[in-house]
Amino acid sequence: MSYTSTYRRSSRRYTTRRRRSKYKPLERLAFNMGKIDKGLKDSNTRVYDSYQAGCNATKRAKKPLY
Repeated sequence: MSYTSTYRRSSRRYTTRRRRSKYKPLERLAFNMGKIDKGLKDSNTRVYDSYQAGCNATKRAKKPLY
C-alpha cells in the first residue's frame, strides 16, 4: 500500500494564476502607435531612421539561383 502525502498536491503551478492584461489588444495597439508617432516627430530616434530607410528603400534586383 502506498501513502501519498498532501504536500505534493499543493504544487506551485496550481496556486499561481496567470494574470490577464487589463488592456484590450486594440488599446495596446493604439498605445504603441502613439509611441511610434512620438518617435517619428523626433529626428534623433531609431524609429525615425527606420521609417526614413523604409521610405527610401529600393527593390533589390532579382538574381538567378544558379
